[in-house]
Amino acid sequence: MATKHRIGRIARIRYVVDPPPKGYVYPCAIEDIHEKLSSLPADMLRNISVIRLCNQVKMNRGIDAHIYDGSEIRIYPVPEKLRWNYGRNKPNPACAQERLEFGAYWQRIDNEWFLCWDKDLLRDYVLNHILIHEIGHSLDTTYYATSRGEQIAEAFAHRVGRNHEIIRRAKKRKKRLRRYGHANE
Repeated sequence: MATKHRIGRIARIRYVVDPPPKGYVYPCAIEDIHEKLSSLPADMLRNISVIRLCNQVKMNRGIDAHIYDGSEIRIYPVPEKLRWNYGRNKPNPACAQERLEFGAYWQRIDNEWFLCWDKDLLRDYVLNHILIHEIGHSLDTTYYATSRGEQIAEAFAHRVGRNHEIIRRAKKRKKRLRRYGHANE
């Protein structure tokens, strides 16, 4: 059963949490989302009515969120181990370039390549890029659901999110991982 939260001054936004499926977790908590939203101008949130941690498992490899009806943002669960299997051949770096910039790293386990995340960097990526990207979609009434709309939402996320700080921390962490031999990049 989903739980509903109403937190603080953004009371007009409903927060819904579905129980995650077995083997999955949410990349961030409702409290984290609320804290991020409360730091944004109210005008940016004018079209958002529901934030939902939705228990539907998407079959694509990666972090997923969508906006429905221009007002409900759904954030989907991720595997508990915070890693996605890409098979025996190391994937083309372009397939995960954005995620790699924000802190994901490649790891080889038993001849299989995995895209892995650190919990804190994943949470930052979802709060400061994915969530903001979806808010950007809610504000775009002209190019919604087009490739131009994706470009606009992406530019909005880069402008409003703390992306430079996240990328800087991710690079610092990756250097540390390489130094100790934990990341195969």
